[in-house]
Amino acid sequence: MDAPDNTILILLYQDSKVCHIDSVKLLKGKFQFAGEVADPMKASLLIQTGGAGEGQSRDLYLEASPLQVMAGKDLGKAIVKGGTMNREWDAWEKLRGANSDKPDSGKIASFVSKYPSSPVSLDLVSNNFWQDKLHPLYMKLSPELKQFDRAKEYETYVSRKHALQVGQLAPDFTVEGPDGKSWKLSDYRGHYVLLDFWASWCKPCRAVHPWLHKVYDRFKDKGFLILGVSLDFKKELWLKAIEEDKVEWPQGSELKGFQGEIPKLYQIGILPNSILIDPNGRIIEKGDLEKTLAERLGADK
Repeated sequence: MDAPDNTILILLYQDSKVCHIDSVKLLKGKFQFAGEVADPMKASLLIQTGGAGEGQSRDLYLEASPLQVMAGKDLGKAIVKGGTMNREWDAWEKLRGANSDKPDSGKIASFVSKYPSSPVSLDLVSNNFWQDKLHPLYMKLSPELKQFDRAKEYETYVSRKHALQVGQLAPDFTVEGPDGKSWKLSDYRGHYVLLDFWASWCKPCRAVHPWLHKVYDRFKDKGFLILGVSLDFKKELWLKAIEEDKVEWPQGSELKGFQGEIPKLYQIGILPNSILIDPNGRIIEKGDLEKTLAERLGADK
């Protein structure tokens, strides 16, 4: 590579558990990374910010075969030789075209059809899982690809997402309350339940509490209940927030933040977040909470 000695190059990739960051220094135009990955996976090779060629990067695939990266002054235009996956990645880059930041489902479908056994196809489908229409493409991938850890994670994501659709039974869970006693979501069948995800450190969550008090007081005698699930880490901060905000409805927490099983089960990525559940335990269409409750439970007392 045409860059000064001691230029730092970074190799960045992420498996199912952790993000890996490796770095080496360029010496006489050469560099070398060595290591192993469980499954072939996409990585980014880039030059450390502030050094020569700042902002340059090249995506490539790590696999069992040795790779050779040949670059001039522009790392982004480097040629990667070795391994079938990098040839497939280059084929995708060519099909996608330049200046195409948004995924094109038609082009992805075309690529998957041609390369159903390629990890590149798996990543194109699973990395764009917010497009529901891409899931049928996943079903066309080879059985071998579906044994990858990230394929299994994608299957779990899709199944949980389906379980959270309107009309589906809300996934049940057990959580421990402030007093150390456990309760289950299914214990509250027969009520309209607002499952409220919040945390003591979340200012918008705390700001919503006065409004939740208003809704709770308006409908609590008509079969409505709020269940709070805190994504806190420290019990003392959680309990302090409950006391300060005068929260009177049942509360529970795993004290594991977003890494708890309940936020994973409900795919909670931001706070505050809530889900309205009917007396049969089924998820109700989201909308104006007070309007929905008034229509189903009647107007004010």
